[in-house]
Amino acid sequence: MQRKTVRGGSIVEVALLAPWIFFLFVGVFDFGFYAYDGICIENAARVAALQTASNSSLTSGQLQGLACSAATLEMNRIPNIQGIPAGCGSAPLTVTQQTLNVGTSPACADCGIDAAAVSTLVTVTFQSSLFVPIPGLISNQLNLTRSSEVRMVIP
Repeated sequence: MQRKTVRGGSIVEVALLAPWIFFLFVGVFDFGFYAYDGICIENAARVAALQTASNSSLTSGQLQGLACSAATLEMNRIPNIQGIPAGCGSAPLTVTQQTLNVGTSPACADCGIDAAAVSTLVTVTFQSSLFVPIPGLISNQLNLTRSSEVRMVIP
């Protein structure tokens, strides 16, 4: 009795699975950068809110410029951050600053401090692009929006 040898079965399996494995790698790679962008944008919103709350004596235009420059400086760590216009008023980066509370007493209802406070809210929106675009499945632009509010008590 002679054995029949089968050759090439593993090559066919690899040929059938290789595109799916590559697609999985690309998806994990892009999701990692998307998560990193989210962390950087969260930090940018936090830093901008802290800067604007600590400089509450400035005008609203100056506070907006301060929030924009603080957020832009913090977001320089993002690898795919090209083409950010000056002023932070249009895509891919939009930074808005809003002063919520200035100088009223008590500072907050839940903290028990009877002093004046400054509260500011900064919202950062970044339009991230994928490193490896997948036509037909996912659009090339992913919008990330993070907000941060800082309340500072004035002694």
